[in-house]
Amino acid sequence: MVVYFHRVGISGLSANTFVVPLLGVVVPLGFVAVFTGGRGWPRSRARCWRSLSAWWRGHAGIEPNWRIPTPPLWLGLGRFRRADRRGPGAREMARAVTGVALAGLLALLWWRPFPPDTQPGRLEMTAIDVGQGDSVLLALPDGKLMLVDGGGFPVFAGRGRSNLDIGEDVVAPYLWTRGIHRLDVIVASHGHEDHIGGLPALIADFQPRQVWTGAEPDSPAWRAVRLAAARSRR
Repeated sequence: MVVYFHRVGISGLSANTFVVPLLGVVVPLGFVAVFTGGRGWPRSRARCWRSLSAWWRGHAGIEPNWRIPTPPLWLGLGRFRRADRRGPGAREMARAVTGVALAGLLALLWWRPFPPDTQPGRLEMTAIDVGQGDSVLLALPDGKLMLVDGGGFPVFAGRGRSNLDIGEDVVAPYLWTRGIHRLDVIVASHGHEDHIGGLPALIADFQPRQVWTGAEPDSPAWRAVRLAAARSRR
């Protein structure tokens, strides 16, 4: 979950205790409905499915939005251990020690004390490929990190809005793979959607200490940026 989706999820532990057994009922009911054509079976399956959906939505609603950058390789390898062929007492002790060690590794994962993948004392400018718009990462010599624009899709009359969020789906994963979990400054160069369309998600994910903008005319994209900036200050 952390390496591929940059998320830490804990509600799956409790959700699956209900979901997995109920799915063991829902799937057979579906096959029975298909092969018998009885009207009662689909209704029973639908009731079970609604219960599953309500349980999932409830857990999703309380799940904290923990976004985690890619951890160091040693942190991932630390959870592996070889098979233990010692006696029962020694195995129990080994399990206890392993449990404490894994809890410590998990705490490190949440604490994120690891520096980002940058070179101190040097200026770096990286242009992130976001298509038509722009997104530029600046790593300053003093260690501060600035992101200028977040990409996005321009909206034209007669064309629907894309479901792809350039900020969440393109820029953020790149920053997380660099070990970045906090930005010092996010800059909106101007209010066109191919430059600021991805900024609301990036502001929410990386909680910048400052957001720099110019004077912009009101627009839905600009209102979304202002709202995300206001929320990040709370």
